[in-house]
Amino acid sequence: MWSFNLLEKVTEAVISHRPDWVIRVSLKQSDGLIAKTQSKLYPIAARWLERAKKAYHLKGQDAEWQAYIDNLRATYARRPALQREIQGL
Repeated sequence: MWSFNLLEKVTEAVISHRPDWVIRVSLKQSDGLIAKTQSKLYPIAARWLERAKKAYHLKGQDAEWQAYIDNLRATYARRPALQREIQGL
């Protein structure tokens, strides 16, 4: 788990300078965690999604973020634990 912690710190440090990279890394991390279908990982995935949302916002791409999260909600509509975690994103 140390690598997640380190990667989280790096993405937080560079988010204002490299938002595109932060978006790619954050979505890759969240997608990987969600794909494991373990509800205990959903809070971590949600943290990655929050980071991606922030990077999209910094780029002025709120509409792109909304499209991404709407698609995620629709794709995983049958996972109530995930839906709870991403509610409000």
